[in-house]
Amino acid sequence: MPDYTTYTLVCSEEHRELLIALLADAGMEAFEETEEVLIAYAADTAGTDWPVVFRELQRRIPFAYEARRLVQRNWNAEWERDFAPIRIGDRLSIRASFHAPQIGVARELVIDPKMAFGTGHHATTHMMCELLLDYFAAQPQGVSVLDYGSGTGVLAILAKQLGARRVDAVDIERPAYESTLENAVQNGVKLDGVVHGELGDVPAHR
Repeated sequence: MPDYTTYTLVCSEEHRELLIALLADAGMEAFEETEEVLIAYAADTAGTDWPVVFRELQRRIPFAYEARRLVQRNWNAEWERDFAPIRIGDRLSIRASFHAPQIGVARELVIDPKMAFGTGHHATTHMMCELLLDYFAAQPQGVSVLDYGSGTGVLAILAKQLGARRVDAVDIERPAYESTLENAVQNGVKLDGVVHGELGDVPAHR
């Protein structure tokens, strides 16, 4: 297992998606977003001169960054220690497989993020879960859903559980693609399409 370097990047929210896409194209392996910063992970064995890449990108996008090298660690143990279940009222809980089921909720997702990100803790994912719960409570018919940037597959899996006719998921990151597949199986859901790639790689459906 290679050592990794993390890059903590500070940029405006309007530039984040573009920065993530450009860094992914350059070979950055994974990303984590908080409200304040973007954290990117690169394997030291990749051979990319990241300071040079960052200087080139800074000509297009204003951002600052700080690097920190990470030695080999048991990452599963790290996130198991810090990862806590979340709950949306009595309607939904999202937990990892090593957590005990929560009592008094109508539905739960079991999500093991591993090397992918997105377990419902980020405000946008949390709000999208609420939106899906509200939307499908009205019992719409024939709904198709695309989870764009699926991460661990939380939204795709939830949409399929709630009754969407067709659900597709796509993510540019290989760990996210693999995590979506694994978590779908773990939750007893068969997604209609899971794509490792970009939006244009998702087949068109009617």
